[in-house]
Amino acid sequence: MAVCLDYQTVYLRRESSSLGWHLCVASGVILIGTLMGQIWVRTEVTDLGYQIAEQHRLQGQLTMERQELELERIVLHRPDQLKERAAKKLGFRSPQKDQVFRVGR
Repeated sequence: MAVCLDYQTVYLRRESSSLGWHLCVASGVILIGTLMGQIWVRTEVTDLGYQIAEQHRLQGQLTMERQELELERIVLHRPDQLKERAAKKLGFRSPQKDQVFRVGR
């Protein structure tokens, strides 16, 4: 009977140490997977940060360009600018007195 109990004790110890080894490997795999996931997430966050910064830079550039074009539009629509361009490009000139006719009353 004593031999039987000793055999059972050795068998149970072997089972518990085998279970500990499997648990250790499983824990290691889970830990490595978690760390790799965390590295991937941080890499994605960094990449998105660079993309956001680039979009902010582009937005500033486009805002500046829009302001420049708006200023150019305002300058080109000034009456003196319109008159000058009409004279140069289209050959327009102010009418003579005999060319003006009153329509209506």
